[in-house]
Amino acid sequence: MSSKNNDRKREYTFEMDIAVVEECKVVANSPEEAEEIMLDGDVDWKEIKSESGDWQCVDSKIYKKNEENMNKTMCCSVCKQDNISWRVWADELNNVNGSCEDPYAYCDDCEDQTRPIIKDKDES
Repeated sequence: MSSKNNDRKREYTFEMDIAVVEECKVVANSPEEAEEIMLDGDVDWKEIKSESGDWQCVDSKIYKKNEENMNKTMCCSVCKQDNISWRVWADELNNVNGSCEDPYAYCDDCEDQTRPIIKDKDES
């Protein structure tokens, strides 16, 4: 790899949610006594299962870019709110097929069909 390509490299930081299940064994005369012993904290917890979950890049520049792209630009032509849903054709994997020929969307605020319009710049 050339040094030119190395000059453009930068470090990215990712975070991942991990669910961990631990258990402890307590010898007691009753469930209530066992709970009390466990809550006192004098037990040994052992990990029995862990599972990784969602991950995300926590690089601030990437977040800013994604936030800019996530601003809603359309709104309901009646109430001017941007809580609208589009009707599209999709396959069983939720891949959108073709274009949406229907000029209407559904406004969750008006609870009716609406014609979406582009928001004014001061509404964004």
